[in-house]
Amino acid sequence: MPTTTTNPPHGGPGGSPFNTPHNKPIRAIRTWTGPKTDDHVSVIKGLEVFWDDDDTGIAHFVVGTRRGEQDTIEFDHGEVIIEMSIWAGSRVDSIHIRTESGHTFDAGGASGTCYAQEKLGNGILYGFLGRSGEDVDALGTYFHV
Repeated sequence: MPTTTTNPPHGGPGGSPFNTPHNKPIRAIRTWTGPKTDDHVSVIKGLEVFWDDDDTGIAHFVVGTRRGEQDTIEFDHGEVIIEMSIWAGSRVDSIHIRTESGHTFDAGGASGTCYAQEKLGNGILYGFLGRSGEDVDALGTYFHV
């Protein structure tokens, strides 16, 4: 398994723990945004990650709920993330990504506290960890070193 560095999860204590496989680069991220379960604040409802799989071609992992506004970012092979932040309070409110190729990804609502992902390793995102139920409650990242 490749060496990775971890940015710990930020957000709330709800839901159940999850940990995506993190032995290959993520090729795409899809999110769903909508009102959180207990009020009307917009949060990340669901998160799906895709990576290449030698056996099946493409593999994926989903947490949370697939409903609401959908956003997707696809990464080119070797595309480097130069900036990433997760905005969170009691849930994950939004995700921001900027790559050296100029691609940007801004998904989610407009509240929460900004948590910059400071340990970007070599800039290649390998996975996520956190907590989820009906919403994505907390989120952290794995980057290749």
